[in-house]
Order: sequence, then C-alpha cells, then structure tokens
Amino acid sequence: MGMLCQELGNEGIHQSIRQSAGLMMKNAIEAKNFERQRELSERWMGVDQNTRNQIKTMILHSLGSTDATVGTVAGQIVAAIANIELNLGQWGELIGLLLERVQNATTSLSKKSALQCLGFICEVVQSDILTSQSNAILTAVADGAAKKETNPPEVRFTALQALANSLTFIRENFNREEERNYVMQIVCEATQTPDSADVQVMGFECLVKIIAMYYDFMTVYMQKALYGLTLVGMRHNNERVVLQAIEFWSTICEIECDRNYAIQDGDTSMPCYHFAMGAAPETIPVLLHIMTTQEEDEDGDEWTPSMAAATCLQLFASVCGSNIIQYVLPFIKQHIVHENWRYRDTACMAFGSIIDGPEPQEMSQLVTEALPVLLQLVSDQSPVVKDSAAWTLGRICENLLEVIQPQEIQAIVDAVIRGLNDTPKIAGSCAWSITCLAEQLGTKNHQDATSSLSPYFEPLVGALMTASQKPGVDTNFQQSAFEAISVLIENSAKDCSPLIANLCQMTVDRLAYTVTQVGNLVGDDERRAYYQNQANLCSILTSIIHYDPVPIRAGADIIMQNLLVVISNAHKDSTVKEEAFVAIGAVASAVEGDFLRYMDSLMPFILAALTNYEDYTVCSIVLGVLGDVCRALGDSILSYCEPLINSIGQLLSYPNLHRKVRPSCLSAIGDLSLAIGGKFEVYVHPAMGIIGDISNQLMYIPQFTQEQYDYVVETREAIAEAYVGICQGLKQAEKGALLVNYANQIFGFLEVATQEAEKSESYVKIMMGLLGDLADTIPPGHLKAFFGAPWVAQFIKDVKTDRHCNPETKNYARWTRELIRRQL
Repeated sequence: MGMLCQELGNEGIHQSIRQSAGLMMKNAIEAKNFERQRELSERWMGVDQNTRNQIKTMILHSLGSTDATVGTVAGQIVAAIANIELNLGQWGELIGLLLERVQNATTSLSKKSALQCLGFICEVVQSDILTSQSNAILTAVADGAAKKETNPPEVRFTALQALANSLTFIRENFNREEERNYVMQIVCEATQTPDSADVQVMGFECLVKIIAMYYDFMTVYMQKALYGLTLVGMRHNNERVVLQAIEFWSTICEIECDRNYAIQDGDTSMPCYHFAMGAAPETIPVLLHIMTTQEEDEDGDEWTPSMAAATCLQLFASVCGSNIIQYVLPFIKQHIVHENWRYRDTACMAFGSIIDGPEPQEMSQLVTEALPVLLQLVSDQSPVVKDSAAWTLGRICENLLEVIQPQEIQAIVDAVIRGLNDTPKIAGSCAWSITCLAEQLGTKNHQDATSSLSPYFEPLVGALMTASQKPGVDTNFQQSAFEAISVLIENSAKDCSPLIANLCQMTVDRLAYTVTQVGNLVGDDERRAYYQNQANLCSILTSIIHYDPVPIRAGADIIMQNLLVVISNAHKDSTVKEEAFVAIGAVASAVEGDFLRYMDSLMPFILAALTNYEDYTVCSIVLGVLGDVCRALGDSILSYCEPLINSIGQLLSYPNLHRKVRPSCLSAIGDLSLAIGGKFEVYVHPAMGIIGDISNQLMYIPQFTQEQYDYVVETREAIAEAYVGICQGLKQAEKGALLVNYANQIFGFLEVATQEAEKSESYVKIMMGLLGDLADTIPPGHLKAFFGAPWVAQFIKDVKTDRHCNPETKNYARWTRELIRRQL
C-alpha cells in the first residue's frame, strides 16, 4: 500500500503509471459487494495507526497534484478511506482539512480537487455522519458554485457536483429560508451560464435532485423562477441541457402521481401542489415540438431529447388525467396525416403516450376515430412512423381493448402480422403489440373452454414462428417474438390444446436439431445467434409445459436429454443455461416422482453451477430449480442431500458471493428439509449453522441505501422461509423437539426481524407464519420463556390492530396466538 502511495505521488513518472497505482490502491480498500467491503475495511483498520496516518498524509498531498487526473484518483481514495474511518469515529479532522484547502486554494485546480474530493465523500459516506459539519460543507461548496470571477466554469461544475451529493444531509439548512434561498439562487444562476454547458447541465441536475428531495419547499421557487428556467432549458441548443430540463418535469410528474395515489388511499400527510397541472399549457407544446426533432436513424440505446419528451408526456398524462386531452388532441388532429413524417410520427407517439392517462370513457371515442388512421400508418412510407404506429396499437391493446369492435381486432391482427416481416425494430414493436393483445383477450385459466384469443391464436403463433426463424434474423426481434409466443400460450384456453401440442413437438424437434449443429458454428456472431435461439426455444418449452404438463410426460426423456446437452454445450456469455435449467424445473413439476431417473445425470450440472459462484444468475436459478425438484421428488431426494447441503454451505462461504444468491441458498435449505421431513435430522446442525451465520452477518450490514435495505429485508424473509421449511419438515416426523437447542438463534432472529420499522404485508406474513409454525412444531412447555416474551405478544397485537393488514394476515396472527396459548 505504501509503495502504491509513493507511485501515485511521484510527479516524475508518467500519468498512466500514477493513475494505475491509485486505482490499485482504491480497489484495495473499496468494493461494491457488502461482505467484500467489510473484509477490506477490517484489513485497512488492521494496519497500524502510524502507517495509516502516513498513507493518508501522502494521499492528501497527491490531492494537490498539478495533474488533474491524479488529483481525481487521490480524491477517490480519500473518500474510500473516509467511508471506512468516519463511520468508526476516526479521521475527524478530514473535512476541516479539505474545507481549509478550498478556502486557501491558490489555483483553480487545487480548489477543484478539494471540492471534488468533498463531493466524493458526500456521495459515499453515511449522511448522518456528515450532518454535524453540514454548515461548513454547504458554505464551501456554495461558495465554489457561486457566479463570481474567482470561480472558473470547471470549479463551479465541480462544486455543483459536490452540492448535489450533499443534498441528503443539509436538510436542516434547507429548512431555513435564508439558506435555502441562497442555494436556490446559486443553482438557478448555474442553469443560465452561457459560457459553459457543463455548468448548465449540472445546475439542472441539482434542480432535479432538489425537487425530488424538497418538493414541499418549491412552491415559491416554481412561481418565481423554475417554470421559466426549465422552459428555456427545454428550448436550449445543447441536448444535454434539454434532457435535464425535461427530466425536471418528469421527476415532478412522478412525485405528484405518487402523492395523488396516496391521497386517494386516505394518506394526506404529503400534499400535492399540482405543479405539473399548472405547467401543462406551456410545457406540453414544448414537449411536442421536441418530439418532432427525432431522426430516422436514431439508436434505440441512445437516450435522445425526443425520447425523453415522449416519456415526459406520458408522465404528464398520468398526473393530469383527462385534462391532458385538451393540450394534445389539437396537435394530433392537425398532424396525424401531415406530409412531414416527423409530425405524423409525433402525433402518433403523442396519442400512444396519453392513452392510459384520461378516464377510459374519455378516450373510447378518440380511439374509435383514430384506429383506422393508425392501421394505415402501420404501412406508412416512413419506418419511424410505422414503428410508432405499431407501438401505439400495442398501447391500445394494453389499455383500451374493450372499446375495440371484433372486426377491428381482426384488422389489428392483420396489421401486426404484416409488420412482423418489416425491419427488426418495427417487427419488435408488432411482437410487443401481440403480447398486449394476448394478455387482454386471453384467459389465465387453461381449463376455460375458449376465449376471445382463440380465433387468433394459430395465425399469430404461426406468423411469429415463421418470422423468428428466418435466416439471419435479428436476435433482439427473435427474443421479442418468442416472448410473444410464450404470452400467447400462457393466456390460451382449452380449445388451443391441439395447436399447442403441435407447437410442443415442433419446439422439441427444433431444439434437438440445434443440438446437432453446435460443431458447425463459425464466428462470434453466429455463436451468439445460435445460443440465443436455443434459449428462446427453452423458454417456449417452459411455457408449454406449464400450460399442460400431462402430455409432456411421455416425451420427457428426449426433452431432458436435449436440455442436458444444451447445458453441457452452453457458452458462458449466453443465457441459454439459465433458460435450460428453468425448463428442467418445469419438467420436474410435470413428471413429479418419475423425475428421479434423471437425477444422476442432472446432479453434476447442479453441483457445477453451485461451485461457479461468479455466475450468480445461474446459481440463483439452479437453487430455484432445486426447489422444483424437491417438491417433485419428496423424500426420494434424500440420497442427494449431503452433496447439496455441502455445496450450498461452500457457496455461502465465498466472501464475494453476489447478494442475490444468499436468499436463494436459504430457500433451498428450507425446500430440502420440507422434502425429506424427519430425515433432515442429520442435517439440522449444519443447516442451522449456515442460517445462523447469515443472520449474524446481517447485523453488520449498514442500511444506508435502498439497495442495502432491500437486501437485508429479502435475506430476512429467506431466513424465515428456511426456518419454516425446517419446522414443517420436522413436524411431519414429530421431531420438533430438535429445535429446542436452537431457540436462542431462531427467536433472537425473530425479535430483531419483527422490530423492523417499515414492514411489507408479505414480510409480516412470513414472520408471523414462522412464529406460528414454531408454536405448532415444538412440543408444548419446552420454550415458555421464549413464547411468553413481551415482544411476541406485541407483534401479534400490532398485526391484529393494523388497519393496513389484510384479513388473511390478521387470521395468521389469530392462528399464531391460539398456538402460542398452548405453549404457555
């Protein structure tokens, strides 16, 4: 570490070497993975204090480098160390040192580097740790962002970045009108900086964050400045400025939608000030104009002003409801058949964008009038117009299909089938329209004799299969086509069974054929297309099996044989392995106990997937498939339990294991216990050790971000499900007494888990279910002290009296209470 530090600070060597040394040092103390970060933090704090102080001194020296890139890397390292030490109450003088550098800087570069470092720290360090120094930090960054001669654009830009990162912990400052006015003045001035688009963009980014965090303070600023500033920004000649100005209004619309929904549900704690409604007359015409700036060759992966404007219009429709019609309909009527394709396209896109905003009765007549024109536009000379028309038809199918007459549905079907043979982008939009059509016309009950989808099932599936199997077909379209076929199957009625049986045989035959072609692949593009096609076929097969598992049983051997070969040949960068495993899970559910004959062949692939922890997606899917296999085999899986439990334990021991895998591991343990019942006795101790370790690890994971909070909650739910599986498995064999030795562990987990401030309905139900299963499984009288703990009664009472809990959850609470009474 010291040598890397010296290399970073050595002004006599090349910049690239210094930068590489700095990045290596940063990566030695910072990681995205929670567990890995904890390990790196412990390693850093294990270095003796004198050495750490020397390193920090050298890094701060490098922060003042005359090379801006080196200064940036040094700032990132300082922030990484600060994220460790400030959380532990150390390096308390750091913020003061940086503020002193900002105030006493002799060059714009040194000032910029210090401000940038402050910004990095504000971004990564827990906000409440910095709150005590918010006044000094705000003063420094606001001074750097202010419009004055001593602040060149690059300093203002960096200061604005730091300001954006500090908004989470300056709430007290923002509560004070004078300080709030000063911040808003600086940010508004930044949006009007003609000599620097970067400063303008950053100013608008700050406004977006401010409106998201401090919406309730914004009324006076909206009236005096923000309406006008954002309209000017949306008319700017720099696309980045335009995008951020549009994002400002998109953010407002999202906030006001959420608040309106809350008010409708009876929550009046967060009022809506209807900024979007008030701005609609002036803002929507500007959005429509921006939508006319699209280009024919726009890349769908590049976010453009026209795309942003269309999205913003859709959000305006959501918040304005039926009022949106008066601002958009005149434009649509005037331009839907305009000679300029850009105006035809914008009118079409605008119609599709507002469809789900107004009340259905307000839109029904408009849809009826517009449909013949839209059907014509699907065959327009402009590919862009055709694509938008296909998308708009999908929006109609998704939201207002009930107003369409049967003969018009046939016209829509004909139009989208024609579109499947167009360019990949248009064909993809048509495939999505078919997906929407299937979801609205079909049925989720496959035993229904027929549905409104049935007459169109065969031509739609046939057209999709034909278009998706053309030589050289675009892989993105092919995936959209197969997704549409899956949705058609999932929403089909009983009278489609013969067609689906034929489709099943065709799919199995095609999959078998692809298996024979792996040796003929030439080039990376051909390989990618090959594996994507296999993945799509596996996905279709899964949908068919779920539709009707009975006919699959006769052909299960050949299906499993091909799926195992697909997994064996799968390329590491393809998704085919995931889809093949999911299909295997469907086969297991279909053939049930007969699946045992495939286990010897399947186990090596399962164990290999559980060993390859870096491929976390496959790991998670295989663990889920293991649940399907457990439910299919029951206690017949016993002979495979030992290697499975060992593999899961080994998987969980990897410090860099992706967070998504841990909950799946826990669920798999519960599935295994439930499957083999009392025979799980020999695995209780190792399983409890695994679960206990993960439960303890949660205590050390900070919940500063939404991602961290979600991970903790998701893992707690998985822990509870694992305990439930073990409880229910042992109860079947009347071996519940085995859990007495683990009472401290289980009840300790439950006590912490039930104290969570914000608990979802599913979270409450899982925890209540575990408490009830414990009371139902453990012989009465063994754990009176645990079941009689005050927190247990309080948790049950809170659920029973919570007006937000549904009747099913409250019944869980009553059931649990009755079982606990027997324990006491």
